[in-house]
Amino acid sequence: MFKHPARVCMTYWSHFNFSMYLSKEFAKASCCAFIHAIYPDTLITHSSDTIKKLHINMTNKGCEVQTKNKTNDKQSTNKK
Repeated sequence: MFKHPARVCMTYWSHFNFSMYLSKEFAKASCCAFIHAIYPDTLITHSSDTIKKLHINMTNKGCEVQTKNKTNDKQSTNKK
């Protein structure tokens, strides 16, 4: 039915769940950035911490994790 989830090596529901998780994290980050704009001495690293966390999460999902696993398998085979 939808092509995008398959293109990123996910099922519809795994894609849905991950997208909803991202939506929640973006909403939290937006609220914290708003608070930081008003009170600059609060939540100083929240935005950059969120970006780092989400980058890690996104590179450990779908095709990205499959590519990493294949690379790790090749590297461990070459070491033997």
